[in-house]
Amino acid sequence: MHWTVIMLFVLSSTVQADLKSVDLNDFMAETQKMSESHDSMKMVWWLPTEYWEIVGENDPAMTDAIIKDVTDLVQKYLVVAVVDGVISPFGSISYESAEKIRTGVSLKDSEGTVYFPLADTELDPDLKILFQSMKPVFEAMLGEMGSNFHFFAFENKSIKGQSLAQATEKGGFSLGFSGETFEWSLPLSSLVKKKICPVDSKKVNGTWIYCPWHGKKLTD
Repeated sequence: MHWTVIMLFVLSSTVQADLKSVDLNDFMAETQKMSESHDSMKMVWWLPTEYWEIVGENDPAMTDAIIKDVTDLVQKYLVVAVVDGVISPFGSISYESAEKIRTGVSLKDSEGTVYFPLADTELDPDLKILFQSMKPVFEAMLGEMGSNFHFFAFENKSIKGQSLAQATEKGGFSLGFSGETFEWSLPLSSLVKKKICPVDSKKVNGTWIYCPWHGKKLTD
């Protein structure tokens, strides 16, 4: 229940949707993964490059130049924000530190290769500033929980020299920490142009090939 409003505060081949038309709620739902355990408050929020573009497109204060600067910076990385808390029988929450979470965080690509987050000393200084600027926003909106979100960045390059994950391309990855694994299948449907059912002309998930209700092949 507490997850339903948590992150609405910030703002076959597939065809990428116009970012101005992307439903922010759908996008947030796809990029956030939450633990289903009743005694934990664990969440991973993947922040793909498109996140910054979508927020920028919907914020009049963000100029094209600022959006480009930010996307040029973050596209080199796969960035996640993680919170790891344990809920006591009385409802209080104890959160793990960034240092503790880091020791257990790992990312597995679609081929099963495991990667670990970059050390702070390996990050672009501007990326560290970006992370630092986001922390007060999280804390102001979410209180103690927000202050316990921690950012981790992986080099967005596999051992084969390819991107670990691109939100608009086929693939997938998983992130594991604290005994749980959170998985993403790509592309994100919220970023793919809707397809049309030839039977009733309804717009449906752009990652589908056939209409699940009529069994007919969808059209672009």
